[in-house]
Amino acid sequence: MLLGLLADGAAVFAAQVETLPSRMEGLEGVEAVDVRSEGQKMTGPDAALLALANGLFQWHAAAAFSMRSGARLAPTE
Repeated sequence: MLLGLLADGAAVFAAQVETLPSRMEGLEGVEAVDVRSEGQKMTGPDAALLALANGLFQWHAAAAFSMRSGARLAPTE
């Protein structure tokens, strides 16, 4: 999920994964962290991004219908 852009233009993404997908391994500038072990070391901005990602993932898991049309929501690529 795209969270947004940093001041330098770098994109920030979040993903919920059990294990790091093989397609992400070796990508330049990509860093995967386990929030259970690394979360307490996070700075304010990183912690804010984690909170945003967590909230969005929870919302997507709980929202079954569109608030605009009432249609059932379905993930797309």
